[in-house]
Amino acid sequence: MNKIISLKQYGDSNNLEMIEIANSAPNDDEIQVKQIAIGVNFVDIYFRDGIYKFPELPAILGVEAAGEIYAIGKNVSGFAIGDIVAYAGFPLGSYTQYRNLDPRRIIKVPTNVNHKLLAGNFLRGLTAAALLFHVIKPEKGIKILVHSAAGGLGTILTKWAARLGMEVFATVSSDEKAQIAKANGARHVINYKSDDFVFKTLEITNGNGVDYIIDGVGGDNLHNSFKAVKPFGIVANIGQIKPVLPINITEITNIFVSRPSILTLINDVDIYKSLAEKYFDFVISCGGFDNGHDYAFDEYQGALNLLETGKNIGSIRLLVD
Repeated sequence: MNKIISLKQYGDSNNLEMIEIANSAPNDDEIQVKQIAIGVNFVDIYFRDGIYKFPELPAILGVEAAGEIYAIGKNVSGFAIGDIVAYAGFPLGSYTQYRNLDPRRIIKVPTNVNHKLLAGNFLRGLTAAALLFHVIKPEKGIKILVHSAAGGLGTILTKWAARLGMEVFATVSSDEKAQIAKANGARHVINYKSDDFVFKTLEITNGNGVDYIIDGVGGDNLHNSFKAVKPFGIVANIGQIKPVLPINITEITNIFVSRPSILTLINDVDIYKSLAEKYFDFVISCGGFDNGHDYAFDEYQGALNLLETGKNIGSIRLLVD
């Protein structure tokens, strides 16, 4: 049997339920993964709430997991039973105990990367790699502002950008998170609850603004970011915790605005594997992951609710028996 978490209708986490279905063997061109840890991401909430739509309901949330290969179709080569692997991206449906997948979506995890902690960090790591290597060319001295710098993605971005020699500005919501951002390499940390991040950013940069801003919030935060970036700088929006409001063209005079979708980008298998390789190299070089938050598979409501509150520090995972 295969335990899955099924979304019955759009709404809050009460519309999810754990059920058991028959475990189907992989077809000749698939691999079956016995999942060990499942990443919990904001995109799961977007699909749960119906901001993004499934083709039909009921459906299964989830865009990433790590596990071990449990069965292999007869046409598949290059993998062995017991290999530790991870995957991220489309098709949706990682909130499940066993999963059959196209082998092109599966990436072997290096032995010196903790696969349990990779879950919840993999999609974020791929996103960070895209933001730091695909949207821009990473150069020492670039001034980069990372919003929500102590969250799951923000933590990775802050550490990685600092290691690349960038001058990191970080916005956070508490003194505790400010200390985390500083420890991760942020040179300038702004508590947006007590300070206006636009004013502080312009003050620190002598009115010039930063080269690059990464906004995972949306709403007014995105519009205010336009005021804190230098002329011909870049603002990338990669989330909508708050609805993304219409942009008046005059707001972005002399500004490059990007809304890159990592799920679309990694549909290209070559890009997917290249970003994964960059991310694994970074993880190994910086000594691994922060622990984040672990939940049992049947505690999925608590995991999603924690993510929604914004009180998580680092990634969130569901651990599968």
